[in-house]
Amino acid sequence: MTTGFLWPEACYLRDGAAGLRFASCAEVEATLARMFPAGIPVLVSSARAGLGIALRHLRLNRGHRIAVAPYANHCVIEAVGRTSSPVDFTDPPTADAAVLYHQWGYINDGAAPAVLIEDAVDTLCRPGAGLFVRGGAYELWSLPKLVGSLYGGVIWCRNQDVAGELRMLRDQSCLWAPGHWLLRVAGTRSATALAYWSGVESTNGKMPALAIGDIAARLRRWEQLVSDHAEKFRKLQAYRPEGLRILDHRLPCVVPVAVSETQARRLTELGISTGFRHFERTNGGGRELLRLFPIPVHMDVSDATLAKAQAVIDDART
Repeated sequence: MTTGFLWPEACYLRDGAAGLRFASCAEVEATLARMFPAGIPVLVSSARAGLGIALRHLRLNRGHRIAVAPYANHCVIEAVGRTSSPVDFTDPPTADAAVLYHQWGYINDGAAPAVLIEDAVDTLCRPGAGLFVRGGAYELWSLPKLVGSLYGGVIWCRNQDVAGELRMLRDQSCLWAPGHWLLRVAGTRSATALAYWSGVESTNGKMPALAIGDIAARLRRWEQLVSDHAEKFRKLQAYRPEGLRILDHRLPCVVPVAVSETQARRLTELGISTGFRHFERTNGGGRELLRLFPIPVHMDVSDATLAKAQAVIDDART
């Protein structure tokens, strides 16, 4: 199992036979609603499918300009591009709406348009956490990035009427859910299968009951995952640069640090495969790109690996 990337390895039946059961979207949504009463959850096949559904719910077209983060993942740009036109953030904001990325779980305080889709795909929240921290209309989560499942995303919204409309859009997908899900399963072994799945996933939303059952099993371990994650983050959080805002109830998936090229090579030798990444630090409406090395603190990273990483980082501070 890969341990050192930004997010845990996404795989089917992480909990073995416990995940081999049928479940419904309504069952998983009811569990999420009990855990996080600050919003109304809509379960979808992935966060990128959720982004596509949210954009369609906003009734956007090619004439609308949607601000996306610098160095946005290609799946974000592709999903936005199917309904509208992706553009960079500007100050003051000039776009019609924005996909505001709380990068790796750190709060994005930058200036943004009034209409927001808060991209919190890799923010692990404690039960009872507040949602929509920037006042967005929607908040997106990616379950593979949070709990290591192979499938699943959540669109959080503010009321039951909107949730009903989002579910209707989800269920209108013309993709054959079992076949498309099997492509994703095959994609863990085949780059070709993964490419076909990725090519149309932003138009999806539905998933078969067997895939939902595995997600239901993973949700039962949420509090355990949060506890483990929080302890790992606590050990390394002092190394993050100043000005990266966090909230106690929302845990980042990495601690980004400033290291030399030599240290980066040593971290890579430990199995931490993230490499240097650009991080957008927002402060008082301003934006600044930092070149940092993110150290993952999720479930797949061992305490021993983190201790060795800490020793590498400390070499520059002594």
